[in-house]
Amino acid sequence: MLFWKKNRLFEGWEIKIESGGKFGSGMIEYEVVYQNGNEISRTFLGQEKLVSEESEKVLLGKEKYLVLEDGSPYRYSKVLNMVATAYDLSYASCGKNPGDLGYGVTYSGTRARPGVVAVDPRVISLKSKLYVESLDYTKDYGFSSAEDTGSAIKGNRIDIFIGNNRSALRYGKRGVKVYVLDEIIDDSMMVGYAY
Repeated sequence: MLFWKKNRLFEGWEIKIESGGKFGSGMIEYEVVYQNGNEISRTFLGQEKLVSEESEKVLLGKEKYLVLEDGSPYRYSKVLNMVATAYDLSYASCGKNPGDLGYGVTYSGTRARPGVVAVDPRVISLKSKLYVESLDYTKDYGFSSAEDTGSAIKGNRIDIFIGNNRSALRYGKRGVKVYVLDEIIDDSMMVGYAY
């Protein structure tokens, strides 16, 4: 079965003027189509100069933006295709019972809750803010925080927290696209799957 998903990505640029004048900046908009988690097409939608530049220019760097359906742009530093599984606070999932030392506590020392994910710290740094995009037309896990690790979470794997054992088991194994954000995300935005 093939799954299709469209999203909009923006790449911005910043221009430095070497011989006087003003800084310039702009934005390029693309529509990107994914098939089973792999980019299969990228359509140029337009470009806009936000500030006009003068004189000789040198490219300083690029910024990449994930633009959500509501039009909100978020800067990201990298995007990873990953395999996602789900965990909860059951003994089968975390190896601890209520009352055990460390029950419900993440590797970072915070409480496990929807919006928290476990990662391999060699791939994604702990405390990173993320956006987890579903590639199978199910609801995105959304904004999250890398606060936990797991013995089976190695390489391009991510374990998302779901507070209900039945839902965590039903989640199974799925392909996701994980954006490592350069933005400060408010904790209230990290809702994950609350079922």
